[in-house]
Amino acid sequence: METTEEKCEEVQCEEEAVDKSRLVWRRSAQRYTSSEVGRLGSSQFDFFSVSFDGCVPCEQEDCYRLGCWLPGVAPYLGHFQSAADAKHKAEAMLAFWLKKTGLTYAE
Repeated sequence: METTEEKCEEVQCEEEAVDKSRLVWRRSAQRYTSSEVGRLGSSQFDFFSVSFDGCVPCEQEDCYRLGCWLPGVAPYLGHFQSAADAKHKAEAMLAFWLKKTGLTYAE
């Protein structure tokens, strides 16, 4: 049985082309945060969050944290150099998750 970390590595290794963005990114409604949440289409549920991690040392370049709330996926998906890189990883993880669960996306 694959662990979530192995699945994340598999997504990273796959060069899956994400044809168009399925996630809608919006500023988080929480106070005192600089995060954005990703929702699938017009859904009211947050599936991903990208936030600046102020606890990362200054000399480290990967300072954007990617969180996930998809069932069966780890809540922490890593740190990235930019918010755009984290969002691209979220799109790849969503495509992988939809493929593995046998679900399809319809607007």
